Amino acid sequence: FSINNRGQLISSLEEYLDHIHYLQDIFLLNVDSLNNVLKDQLMNRLLIPVYIFSLIKRDKFSRVK
Repeated sequence: FSINNRGQLISSLEEYLDHIHYLQDIFLLNVDSLNNVLKDQLMNRLLIPVYIFSLIKRDKFSRVK
């Protein structure tokens, strides 16, 4: 990593953590309807497509070898 790339990585991670803390604050409001919508959106648009599908693809690829 160059110093510039490391700085960009740190900045991106800090921004990601800010978003996570913001989402946590929203969940802590305990507004059930809002929490349900937010949970569904996070699952359907982030967690399943990005994290779960990437693990499934990686697992299928590793089985081929």
